[in-house]
Amino acid sequence: MTSDAGVAVGWAAAATFLIEAFAMVWSPARDAAVPTLVPRAELEAANRLSLATTYGATPVLAALVMAGLHGLPRSWTDPVTAALYLNAATFLVSAGVLATGIRELGGRTRVAARPGIRRELGEAWRYVRRTGRCAGWSPASWSPSPGQVP
Repeated sequence: MTSDAGVAVGWAAAATFLIEAFAMVWSPARDAAVPTLVPRAELEAANRLSLATTYGATPVLAALVMAGLHGLPRSWTDPVTAALYLNAATFLVSAGVLATGIRELGGRTRVAARPGIRRELGEAWRYVRRTGRCAGWSPASWSPSPGQVP
């Protein structure tokens, strides 16, 4: 631990950035995996359960864990240190479950090939050109018309 507040804030900012960067990759991947793992009839219930555990049970569990750390040595119970270790542990456990426990995501079964990103973007662009508009915008709106100020 450092006594220089600037260094501490810098390290906290760097750690927060890394945590949020990993979360930005993890959260969409988790949400996208649900429809491939749950039958369509149970998809709504699975999404509700995911939201309930993320925003309902997880904060309560975190509070209980922090309360349980009360009697441990100070170096282990520093709130920042404990939060970082707990966050890292949850990412590692989740990655382990995905790699070993779910066959469809672990690469051990054949999943139907999906078109590449170039093909999907090409199809989207052809749609926009063909229809001339897409959700309120069109290629014509990308440049100002003669009467508009750029």
